[in-house]
Amino acid sequence: MKKLLAFGLAGVLLSSSAFAVIHIGGQEGEVNPRFNIDIPTDSFTRDQAIEVINTLAKTIKEGETKVVFADVLSEIKIPGEFQSLVQKIVDSRDESATVLCEGRKCKITSSGEAMTFKVDGVTLPVVGTPSVSLGKAINIFAQVSEDGQSLEVCRMEGINIKIGFINTPIEGAKLEVDSEAVKTLRVDAGGGGDYPTANCDF
Repeated sequence: MKKLLAFGLAGVLLSSSAFAVIHIGGQEGEVNPRFNIDIPTDSFTRDQAIEVINTLAKTIKEGETKVVFADVLSEIKIPGEFQSLVQKIVDSRDESATVLCEGRKCKITSSGEAMTFKVDGVTLPVVGTPSVSLGKAINIFAQVSEDGQSLEVCRMEGINIKIGFINTPIEGAKLEVDSEAVKTLRVDAGGGGDYPTANCDF
């Protein structure tokens, strides 16, 4: 399940990349505008996607378990430019996360120090370098499909992204593959988007 937290963090990093297509929408005057962040599927290979999905699927166990972050982190191939940042994030969290699963659906809870950091090395046109904030408690509600072709984060609590002057929560994500490539790689933030949903609740 550390894999899932790592996927969530990787999604935040990927969604902040200069190559992401960011759609800002919502009603006029909304406190939290909606960010639909579609990450180009060629930035994440099918093999990488399957690795994330399969590793998560293997760690799903019925009931409540504890997962040590370092054990799962060792299985993740993190791009060199993000290794120190991911390690900094991991160091700020408690050694293990609590995972509660029923069937293919899981809730992951991670506690640690609240922190805000800039995603160094990433610059978005006009708005500059984005920032990410992690709360003391992070909850991730997710599920893996029966066919092993998709991973859906239906709800996330405790992770925010700041782009320019707008600070909004990251609320969900979807990773989906077909027989040849990554089909969907999306992160949703703010109100009014695809997430949050109750699809991962049990």
